[in-house]
Amino acid sequence: MNIGSNISRLRREMGLTQEQLGALVSVSAQAVSKWENGGMPDTELIPAIADALHVTIDTLFGREDVKSADMQELFSNWYMRQPEEKRQYELFKLLIRAQNSPVQTDSDLRPDELMEIMRLPIKSSKGSYISNGERITVFMRSQFTDDHGMRLLIPAEDCPLFLLLPEPEEGFLSNLLEPAHYRKLYAALAIEGSMELLYFLYSKKINYYSGAALAAACGFDEEGLLPALDALSGIDLIKKRSVIEADGEHSVYALNEDPAFIAFLLFSRWLIEAPGYIWSWSSREKPLLERSEVNDGNKGDK
Repeated sequence: MNIGSNISRLRREMGLTQEQLGALVSVSAQAVSKWENGGMPDTELIPAIADALHVTIDTLFGREDVKSADMQELFSNWYMRQPEEKRQYELFKLLIRAQNSPVQTDSDLRPDELMEIMRLPIKSSKGSYISNGERITVFMRSQFTDDHGMRLLIPAEDCPLFLLLPEPEEGFLSNLLEPAHYRKLYAALAIEGSMELLYFLYSKKINYYSGAALAAACGFDEEGLLPALDALSGIDLIKKRSVIEADGEHSVYALNEDPAFIAFLLFSRWLIEAPGYIWSWSSREKPLLERSEVNDGNKGDK
């Protein structure tokens, strides 16, 4: 493969047009087209072309020795070559395809369905299986655990998720709060109207709303929504402020936006819905919350 073919391939991988690449190295689109059709760039332009395509000069000439290459540099170059709007999804696909573990699938699957799973990621996280003659809808996901940590993933295009949790030296328990703290969060979310409020606020740009406006948007009366507003502001999921108007002082509310809440909801669904594992494998011999010698304190309520 000559340098022109490499430039063409790398340019397309980055989602650049010939005109855009030309602008990055101060030449015309016609010059780029000439290179890609067998021409040779001027020698002084080669470093600039390599920089624009986020590769080494050796890669431009097809001479890179992957065995001796620095993996971090290779990965960084690969990542930067992806179109910006596709980088996160391409990284997700790379992580999925790096898995090398047993695959457990429903025996009811047709051969064509099995091949779709083996190609991962699958199209949809919506799956099903047969139980006592009844088809059960499931949320497709995968899990791997060993004595060094865990990987939790949803290898599907419509709900891509990959969580890697290497176990710290002191264990997972060392990073958990006491149970009472979790109960405060769950109690607030269990109040009628809390989840509807959060769904509404996360669907809008950050802004302050009166209690009446939130009640109308969520289908509740204002008085009935107050317990949820107070509880959510008490755990800082929403912000509460006071405003002075002609008829007196009023409270307004805004989302205290935290993207971790969306991940929290996805993993809550993971626990709630019937298991439909594409991959499920564990070689772990110790408890997930094993107490280490360093962390031997009492994690009970205070």
